[in-house]
Amino acid sequence: MIRFRLAESFVLDYSDFRNEGLRVAIFARSGGGKSNLAALFAEEALEQELQTLIIEPLKEYNTLKKLYDVVWVAKGGDLPLVTASPEPYVKLLERGANMVFTAKSGNLEERRFVVGLLWSLYEAWDAIRRPLLLIVEEADRYAPQIADRETRPLLERMLDLAKQGRKLGITLILVTHRPADINKSVVSEMNVVFIGGFRLPHDLRGVREMSSLLSIDIPTADVARLSPGQFYALVGGEVRKITVLRRKTPHGGETPTPLVGIKNPELAGSVSEMAALLEAELRKAEEESNELNRLRRENMELRREIERLRKELEVAKIVKEVPMEIKAVVDGPPITSLPSPMATTTTGVRDNIPEAVLTCKHPGAVKVYLYLVNNPGKHTLVEISSATGLGHESVKHVVKWMKNKGLASVRTRRVVGRPAIRYVGIRK
Repeated sequence: MIRFRLAESFVLDYSDFRNEGLRVAIFARSGGGKSNLAALFAEEALEQELQTLIIEPLKEYNTLKKLYDVVWVAKGGDLPLVTASPEPYVKLLERGANMVFTAKSGNLEERRFVVGLLWSLYEAWDAIRRPLLLIVEEADRYAPQIADRETRPLLERMLDLAKQGRKLGITLILVTHRPADINKSVVSEMNVVFIGGFRLPHDLRGVREMSSLLSIDIPTADVARLSPGQFYALVGGEVRKITVLRRKTPHGGETPTPLVGIKNPELAGSVSEMAALLEAELRKAEEESNELNRLRRENMELRREIERLRKELEVAKIVKEVPMEIKAVVDGPPITSLPSPMATTTTGVRDNIPEAVLTCKHPGAVKVYLYLVNNPGKHTLVEISSATGLGHESVKHVVKWMKNKGLASVRTRRVVGRPAIRYVGIRK
């Protein structure tokens, strides 16, 4: 059975938590030793062949590779971090890999990746039911006390793991230096809590709130005096003061020396193969990002052109109305209307507009048709909407009408089991 030796006279025995599961929270200020304590958990787990998964914002745990068979996912790691694809990494976890993910918690795209990773992990482990140690650094970013639209999915995944992880075999360890900002529903599910030194009033207030939440007296005056590496350990309703051991592997920020590769030959082959696939995904994502930026620039240029034409049209209307005003005042033959600047640009085109477009029951059909005629190629509904000033739904109705009349070619893709328009072009 797994035993975590964390201090000279302090050992957590996995078997003591067989029925309720082990769920751990580690709180301490920056430099207070919280990551050292979490790394101790990881080292003890890896030495006893308990599979380990770590999610960190900065590289602190990648040096586990010096002693243990760990796959590091990050820029410059064993595998690149491809935020659009969490599933391949979970497949590797299913094969028994120990993994460290360096994903910036302040990066929205990488936080969304963590949501997908945790959801895929939860789904996979519902079938596997195998022991796994999961360490989450900066847990307040993933389980905030006040969640918004972006962080709500993260909070829901953390609550699922805190409440149901035991049934799946997942031991959850949350690490943060902001006790006041982490969700109290998640903290209330923890049955082992370590509190290190805090100095700021905001953090000490968070410790007092936690003391009330857990119904345990935590002396905040003593907490303010704790040295780095010293913790109050709350286990089974008891409070013990301990000085934790130093981790065996160095802190990630302390060593620039090269890290060893994957020791397991079978796993190393899988990692090498997956690295090539993920690198290809990264290149594809970069190309799509460059294309998106190009389309955004074109969109801005089109908006400027539309604004220029709108102003020309306003001038043309004024010029066209001038002769009528003169005629109303001057007694004599009518003055010939001055030519409209738009006449030479639109009349010829309007003469060639199909009857089906002119009689379309949806507003904006002429605008959509003229845009597609004057801009050959494939366009998305968003591009057409931006260029014509029409709403997205109006453009979609017009495009469907033109497709049914044989005037437009439309490419679709499946979205949640239903076809959705992807590209639109004029049919020649």
